[in-house]
Amino acid sequence: MISIIIPVYNVEKYIKRCVDSLLNQTYKNIEIILINDGSTDNTIRIIKENYRKNKNIILINQKNSGPAVARNNGIKHAKGKYVMFIDSDDFTDPTYVENYYYAIKNTKYDVVIGGYKRFVEDKVTMKMQLKEGEYSKYLITAPYCRIIRLSFLNKNNIRFLDTNSSEDIYFNLSIYSKTNNIKIIDDIGYYYFFNKNSISNTSHKGFNENIKIFELLDHMCKMKIKNNEMKNYFIIKYCIWYLLYSGKHVDTKKFISWYKRLFSWLEENIDNYKNNKYISLFL
Repeated sequence: MISIIIPVYNVEKYIKRCVDSLLNQTYKNIEIILINDGSTDNTIRIIKENYRKNKNIILINQKNSGPAVARNNGIKHAKGKYVMFIDSDDFTDPTYVENYYYAIKNTKYDVVIGGYKRFVEDKVTMKMQLKEGEYSKYLITAPYCRIIRLSFLNKNNIRFLDTNSSEDIYFNLSIYSKTNNIKIIDDIGYYYFFNKNSISNTSHKGFNENIKIFELLDHMCKMKIKNNEMKNYFIIKYCIWYLLYSGKHVDTKKFISWYKRLFSWLEENIDNYKNNKYISLFL
């Protein structure tokens, strides 16, 4: 069985599309674990009205604690051999789960990772299709588009870090620090719905001081991964992404202040980061 974990918070417009796409899967041996993270809109009413009698759907309520706590709660309740994660405003193709299941079944792999389609205003605007290669596992930092052995997570006590943002990056790097048994597939059956009003797309803007970005970076830096230079390259890229994405709507003074803070951290924590072999004008 596969446990599919979905954090749910105020997604009354999208939750039915998400759950229905899972109930329509060609692979049927699944449990859908909905973690209600203190929703205040009609989300839970919609779930109860439409899925109350469905034995494959488990609804767990918790006080509003964020997606990291919700996903960890889902892992705790999972009964499947494998786990998958889906965001509550996203959806999937009918063969999505089946393709991942057969990629990991009867193999040594602890994790199988694939790609996605970006969905905006009822149309696909971008496709992220992964190719074989070590860096492919760093291209998608979210917890979706992958299937993971539950025994592997529990054996290594891998959970999401409650940093109130980018907890999925820590989770994925924790996996990479514990195993090299990772398979890349070219599946793109996951639809990432770009919701400009979602928490993940609003919390970063303007350098939110409540986001524990340096705590996250410290945790990432301490992880031991076989190709340490590639891990460092990923951290450098993340710092630049955070600077550019969060700094879109701030004044010059604040942008420069955060630029100095982030690059001072890199200088202090990443040895010789300016000469990382994965960084050049054409890479």
